[in-house]
Amino acid sequence: MLEPMSDISWNFFSDIDYKSILDKYKKALEAQYLKPIEEKAKNINEKNVAILDIKKSLENFKSKVEALFSESGITAKTATVSDDTVLTVSTNDNVADGVYYVKVKQVATVDQWLSNSGVENPFDASESDNVVLSSGKSFSFKYHGVTIKVTADGDWSLSDLINALNEKAEEKGLHLAASMVKVGSVYKLMLTGGDTGADFVISEISDNAKLGNGSDYAHIQKAQDAKVTFGETTPVTITSPTNSFELVEGLTINLKKTSSSTVMIEVKNDIKSMKQKIHEFVDAYNELVDKIKSYTDFDAQTYETGPLFGESYVTDLKASLVDLVLTNVDVNAKFNEDWGGSSTVQELHNLGQLGIDFDEKGHLEIKEYKLTWFLENHFDAVKKLFTEKGGLIEKVTEKIDKITDPTSGFVALVLDTYQEKLDLSKSQHEKAQKEIDKKLKELQRQFLELEQVKMQMKQLQQTLETYFKVDKED
Repeated sequence: MLEPMSDISWNFFSDIDYKSILDKYKKALEAQYLKPIEEKAKNINEKNVAILDIKKSLENFKSKVEALFSESGITAKTATVSDDTVLTVSTNDNVADGVYYVKVKQVATVDQWLSNSGVENPFDASESDNVVLSSGKSFSFKYHGVTIKVTADGDWSLSDLINALNEKAEEKGLHLAASMVKVGSVYKLMLTGGDTGADFVISEISDNAKLGNGSDYAHIQKAQDAKVTFGETTPVTITSPTNSFELVEGLTINLKKTSSSTVMIEVKNDIKSMKQKIHEFVDAYNELVDKIKSYTDFDAQTYETGPLFGESYVTDLKASLVDLVLTNVDVNAKFNEDWGGSSTVQELHNLGQLGIDFDEKGHLEIKEYKLTWFLENHFDAVKKLFTEKGGLIEKVTEKIDKITDPTSGFVALVLDTYQEKLDLSKSQHEKAQKEIDKKLKELQRQFLELEQVKMQMKQLQQTLETYFKVDKED
């Protein structure tokens, strides 16, 4: 960049404001060469931002399409339980609709033993009365057939023994806990299995002078399997080592307590969730349409336009979106329609049949009565329309992927084109800036030449003044 020229004035000529002239010339050159390039780059950037925003809405729309296929979407099931204090349930889309009857006979429990004696101070082994394991002595038991054995490296308190047992269990990867329980004035050792089920038992506990004979330990809770009867007329017995297990495919029950009466579980299609997902799908489409309109709009009053106004590829995009929603599929989504007592076999092919169609503004709208009727009466046909191979979800997702593909998609190609234009604008801007600097430098050189001429004229003036003064004196 050129250094600004300092103000210079001489008596021979009228004062000249070189700096002001240079500044005005620079602004004129920038307006002529740089401003058009900068305006063009600004427009390209605005288009770039608009396309990225549209891409974001496209991806949101795609996520709503995919959500229809999720477990909380079109394939979702809902289950109600007659007594949720006894058990709760969870489902996935594999469970069959129907009513299931369960009676809880017993819940799964862990094995638990308590020593028959203890110590008054469980932390201090300095007194012999509080030593539960003398130096060099061992204590052991089995859990699920695996031996847990520890040997004291000094006189151990109850706390020392508990810590050693828990470390050994962790080392062997066993779910097991040793702890202390205060009973009256003494602290006793309690061993608790970490796994429910009849196979996870504690056995063969060592005799110990302070904690009592192993055979005399109180078996305060017995490890057992959960047991339920399933069915109403001729129920069958089902056992499980855990309180949470799959009763039938897609239906998991979680037992809380036993019951003397039968608990009824009713499973059906989650129409409420499905309608919500369809509404989110429609809302996402309408948001996308509105966003495209805002970027391509023309205001007849102010003549202002959106950054993408007049771009032919946006017209193609809008046409693709309409085609996407109007997609017809053939997935054998048949249903029986009753008219006046007679039944005819019909087949679903598109969203319009479900009451999802365009309004006069190009938005999707839902005829609630029609959608609800199909969901309540022909749910399986609706599910097929969306989720079958070659169905609407697959077709719509494929079309959006083609638009948003990061390498070959429409959005990527447009963004690449804009980037090329921005790179070109940057190059043009740099070239124009160099040309401006060159012109300013040339003008500055001319000013310097002018200054030299002025200095020469001033010297001539001084010479002449001296000459005339001498001549006058003579």
